[in-house]
Amino acid sequence: MASHLIIVHGYSDGYLKKDGSFKKLRAFLVKNKRYSSNKVHFVEYSSMDDRATYEDFADKLNSDFEKKIPKGTRVDILCHSTGALVTRIWLASRRRRQRERGQALDIPVDRIFMFAPANFGSDLARMGQSFLGKTKSTFFNRNIKKGNRWESGKVVLQGLEPASPFQWDLSMVDLHEETYFGPHDPTGQMCKPFVFAAGEGYPGQSKIIRKRNKPGTDGTVRICGTDMNTRKCTLFFSEAGPVLSWKKEVKCSAIPFAVFQGVNHGSILSPDHNGFDGPDGPGTLLLKATRVTSEAQYTASFKVFNQASENNYAVAKGENADRYQQFFFKVRDDAGFNVEDFFVDFSVVVPADRSTSRTLSRQFDEAFEERVTVHSQDRSHRAFLINLKNLHQTLRDIKKQKGKVILKITAKKPYDEVSYDDGDFVVYDASGTAGKQPDFIFENTTTLIEVVMNRRQSDEILRLRKTLS
Repeated sequence: MASHLIIVHGYSDGYLKKDGSFKKLRAFLVKNKRYSSNKVHFVEYSSMDDRATYEDFADKLNSDFEKKIPKGTRVDILCHSTGALVTRIWLASRRRRQRERGQALDIPVDRIFMFAPANFGSDLARMGQSFLGKTKSTFFNRNIKKGNRWESGKVVLQGLEPASPFQWDLSMVDLHEETYFGPHDPTGQMCKPFVFAAGEGYPGQSKIIRKRNKPGTDGTVRICGTDMNTRKCTLFFSEAGPVLSWKKEVKCSAIPFAVFQGVNHGSILSPDHNGFDGPDGPGTLLLKATRVTSEAQYTASFKVFNQASENNYAVAKGENADRYQQFFFKVRDDAGFNVEDFFVDFSVVVPADRSTSRTLSRQFDEAFEERVTVHSQDRSHRAFLINLKNLHQTLRDIKKQKGKVILKITAKKPYDEVSYDDGDFVVYDASGTAGKQPDFIFENTTTLIEVVMNRRQSDEILRLRKTLS
C-alpha cells in the first residue's frame, strides 16, 4: 500500500490559493488518516507555456520523482483534469525509456484517483488558443507565470482538443497495447485507476457560462471522455471486402468509474461541497478507493462505483440525466498515410421498404452526427459525441423493422494518379442474419475506430510488364 500521495493539478491551475481545493482535499485525506501530511506532494507544471509539451512535463516529473521520492517507493496519484494526461504520459514515457535502456521495468504508481480527467477531450481547448483565451489567461489567471504573458499553452491545448492525435497515440500505449492498467504486466504488478466524473455544468446564466456548459460535459471536459473503459477496433477496407478487427482487451476489463450529480468540473474537488462525503459522494468513494490494495478488491470496486453512479443518475434532472458515447475515428490508408479529407455517412436498409429506410437513415444520421469535432491540426482524427437517448430510440425502430445500419467512408483522392475505394460496412444488424456482434452502445465511454482505406494507384504510377513492346 502506497504511503505517499502526489497531487497533479489541471490546465491553468496551481496551488496559490490559501483556501484552494487541493489543500482542503489534502486536509480531508489527512483527517481521515489515509496519508500523513508530510507525505503529500504537489506537482506544478507550466501548462500555459506555448512551447511546453506533455513529454517535457513527463521527463521533468520523472527526474524529480527519482530525486525526491525514496527509491523503490510506490506512490498514489490524485489528478484533476489535464493532470490525468500528464500522469499517463509520465508512466508511458518512463516505461519506454526503461525498455530502450535495458533497465528493469517497474510501476511506480499504485493507484490513480482521476477527478474530472481530460482523458478524451475538452470542448474549451480550441477556445483557449484564441486571442480571447490568451487575453483571459494573461489578465484573469493568477496562476500564470510572468514569462507566459499572452500565451495559453498552445501544444497543451492542442492535445486537449477532442479527437487529439496525442490522446489517440497515448491510448494505444497505455490502454490498448501492453498496459500497466491491467493484471498482465511483466512486472507482476498493476496500476489501479479510479475515475470520478462530474455530472453537471457550472452554475450561472451568463453567456460565457452557457457557452461552456455544452450538453454531455461538466462545463469543461466531456463526461464520456473521462472514462478509461475504452474499446478499440480497426476497420480494413480492401478489394476483397471490409474486415473488422477488435483489439484484444489487455487493460482491466472493468475500471471503476462513477458520475456524481450536483458537482461540476471544479467543485468535484471540494470537500466543502454539499454531498462530497455523502453516501454516494466523491469523497466517500475516494476514501473507499484508498483502501483498495489487491486485484480482487479492485475488481469488486467497479460494482461499488457503478452502483454509486446509478444512484446519482436516479436523482439527475433534465439533460443531466442523459448519457453519451464518443466515437473517436482515425482514418489512414494501407500505405500508412493519414487521410484528412473524408466523409462518414450512415444509411439504414430495411427489407422491401425504401420510405422507411430513408426515414430511419435520416434519424440515425441526425443522432450520430449531432456533434462532430475535427482536430484543428490533423483532420484525419475526428470525434462524434452522441446523446444515447436519441440513438436508443432510433435503434429500437431499426430493430423492429429488422434493418441494418451501414457505415460508408468516402475519401478524396490525394492526387490524380492515386485514389481510394469507397468502403461500406454493416455496423448494426437486426435482420437476424448476422453472427455475434459487440454491443454498438457502450454508454459513458469512448470507442476508438481506426479506418484503413484501400489506396489504389493508376498504371501511370507503376506497372509490371511482361515485355518492353
